[in-house]
Amino acid sequence: MKTLLITGVAGPLGRRIAALAAESGMRVLGMDVTPLPRPAPGITFIQSDIHNPLLGDFLKAEGVDTILHGAFRWRKRRGEAIFENNVLGTATLLEAAAKAQVEHIIFPSSSFIYGPGALGASEETPFQVRSRYAFVRHLRSIELLLRGFRRQTPDIVLTVLRFAHILGGGYPSPLTRYLALPVAPTLAGHNPLMQVLHFDDAISTLFRAVLERPDGIFNIAAPEPQALYAMLHVCRTPRIDAPSLAVQGLRWTPGVGPKTKTILPIPWEYLRDSLTMSTQKAVKDLGFKPAHSGEETVKIFAENLAQQRNATFSHRLARQGAKEITRFLQYLHKK
Repeated sequence: MKTLLITGVAGPLGRRIAALAAESGMRVLGMDVTPLPRPAPGITFIQSDIHNPLLGDFLKAEGVDTILHGAFRWRKRRGEAIFENNVLGTATLLEAAAKAQVEHIIFPSSSFIYGPGALGASEETPFQVRSRYAFVRHLRSIELLLRGFRRQTPDIVLTVLRFAHILGGGYPSPLTRYLALPVAPTLAGHNPLMQVLHFDDAISTLFRAVLERPDGIFNIAAPEPQALYAMLHVCRTPRIDAPSLAVQGLRWTPGVGPKTKTILPIPWEYLRDSLTMSTQKAVKDLGFKPAHSGEETVKIFAENLAQQRNATFSHRLARQGAKEITRFLQYLHKK
């Protein structure tokens, strides 16, 4: 019987994969610092982080042969705790996996790794990451760790899935949070193309990786890149143009105000330049065939977003949003 360990099992991806694996007859161990929101049949939950010095002994004692490493935190600001979780935690996990002779490791990465301006990036395209955002820099550091780990432990199968922006399923991707803003700032004259992926297609690809153990790096995205303005229109999210030269160092979220410490879910540079990936390798080697196109994915997400907004929206919030737009315009004119 295959024994699967899922780190970050309390998150949307972790919970869904854990349920599918348990239903298929696998022995599933779930690890997270956050308790599961509800009991999960067939899943043994361990409330712990991956910094535990006994992790290697635990993996060996439990006979873990596959690890899905989903304990990544999408944080914008840098901080010691976030760095320890994302980067140092991954280093600890890799060391423990090598010690326990784990057979297979899966890491869900992101298209952010290529940097803004990459068009049709293949898995061999060099990284162009220069963002100030913690999660972008951490993704780069983790992939460099994985690259070294692959050279040092060639006997361990390593699967890296570079996902496009995942929408739906309660997954807190940066694009999800951006499209859900009361008012979304955009850069004047810039309507970049972005690739998206339906949450269910991300799950099916991850679970297939668990079952089939493909070795290598794979770009995963729905067909047809989507224009930013079109996505905002479908989601009925009002947008406000900001001059490109005015946003250097600007920290602002609509409904909060330009002078607060809140920053956008997505770095400004990714709202300026298009970013697309080639999925030819995934189609050829994984048989990747998403059930949802990019357009369908955005439409489904927009419908769910409308329901959430109807449940929480108020006239007071609308008035406050209008005031913040005015404040933002005044702020830009002063720069």
